[in-house]
Amino acid sequence: MSRKSIKQYDAWCSQLAERINRDVQPFSDMSIAAKLERKNRAKNDYLYALTTYFPHHFVDAFSREHAVLMKSYSRQNEIQFWNCYRGFGKSTHAKALLVMDLVFKKTRFAGYASYNEDKAAMHLATPKVELEANPRLRHDFGITIEGDATFWRTNLGSAVKAYGRRQSFKGDTFMQFRPDLFFFDDFDSDEYAENPKVAQRGLNWVIEQAIPGCAPKWRAFYLGTPPTGRHSVYKLIKRNPGVTVIDVPAERKIGVMRRRAATWPQRHPLKWLDSQKKLIGRTAYDRNYLLKEVHEKSPFMPDDFKFYGKNSQAVDLTGMFKVGYLDPSIKDTAQHDGKAFITLVQNRSGGPVYCHDAWGAHCSTDRMIRAMYEAYLVFRHDLIGVEENAMPLLKNEIDRYQAAYGVKLPIRLFRAVTNKKSRIITTLEGPVQRGDLLFAEDQEEVLDQLIDIENNGVADDLADALQGAYVMLLRPNFGRIDDVMII
Repeated sequence: MSRKSIKQYDAWCSQLAERINRDVQPFSDMSIAAKLERKNRAKNDYLYALTTYFPHHFVDAFSREHAVLMKSYSRQNEIQFWNCYRGFGKSTHAKALLVMDLVFKKTRFAGYASYNEDKAAMHLATPKVELEANPRLRHDFGITIEGDATFWRTNLGSAVKAYGRRQSFKGDTFMQFRPDLFFFDDFDSDEYAENPKVAQRGLNWVIEQAIPGCAPKWRAFYLGTPPTGRHSVYKLIKRNPGVTVIDVPAERKIGVMRRRAATWPQRHPLKWLDSQKKLIGRTAYDRNYLLKEVHEKSPFMPDDFKFYGKNSQAVDLTGMFKVGYLDPSIKDTAQHDGKAFITLVQNRSGGPVYCHDAWGAHCSTDRMIRAMYEAYLVFRHDLIGVEENAMPLLKNEIDRYQAAYGVKLPIRLFRAVTNKKSRIITTLEGPVQRGDLLFAEDQEEVLDQLIDIENNGVADDLADALQGAYVMLLRPNFGRIDDVMII
């Protein structure tokens, strides 16, 4: 470390020690029996260990995801990707778990890697100072440490070393031991995130140097939050088939109604999350809290979308021209797609276009046709678009529902002749950015598909139906109802 880095490191260690001395009180029961009881329980119960020995860090009740992470922590010989939202405390958890593994002799040689050695050393300052200054750890375990910022060892015969991703790592040992525990934390940086070659070298350091240099039985954890750049180790390692990914976004959709639910409501309830979204904007919120890989060159950014209200179907349909578009996703290659039906409306005198309703599901053809008819009976579309090549396969189902409901749909056939992705971007990028196409805040699946349109292997059924409906709405007088429109 440079002199400047050492000075910063010493200052950081002093601040950590002051906080521990101020916030961590010794145990009320200092007896040998109480100490043995605490240690015996903490050895096999990580959540108990965290709240008992680190009360200044772990105050709120744990969420379900904490139990999932703690259960996975003991698994060996696999790289785990803890993809957690910003504020979940993944680094804090990792450092506290490292301390507990040291005091219980579950690791003999641990590595902590960041984008450079100095950053890794700053991370390791926390477990080092905890062992030296935390009165609860000192009383129950009495660990002593010697060494410097980048490498230190304990009186139990274990050691910890800081690594940077540019360092050579081959055959690194402490005594006869190779690393059996590895954390990769802050492994990406904004400086590296736009260079694909640098990102690949970072991945190679993990896969080809660090992991092969570990002990026969090892544990490895990559701690990540989506970076801003297009190229990153985060993306490469997340998509590596040999990596186990555990996603922990700040909120999830649960139940049939897809209701929003906070992941850790005791610390970050929905009200707080909404305030963060308002403060930092949708783009930053989607990246840091929903773990979406949004990069600055995407044609659709979360902050681009404009809204007419919180809920779908909130537009007064009086005087509106109404179109629907069905994406049946019936091809064998549409493995990522569901079926989708979009309803767009616009005042007959002009003005903005409203995404009035967006239905999507992985379901049977029968369920899809029923959803289209149910939407028509509510909204009474002026036109409904269906892809021409799908009509022969759908005709029998449509005829059956037509007889059952006694209603003939105003169907117009469409033929897509250009690449789907290009078609969606070309048609919708301008209207979205100008605010000519408005959405409801609860239509998040539509927005997600637009944001992810550049990513291969993700669903785009709603985005595809939206594009078809928008083209049809702009050109409603194309020929007769039975003509085929080219899109």
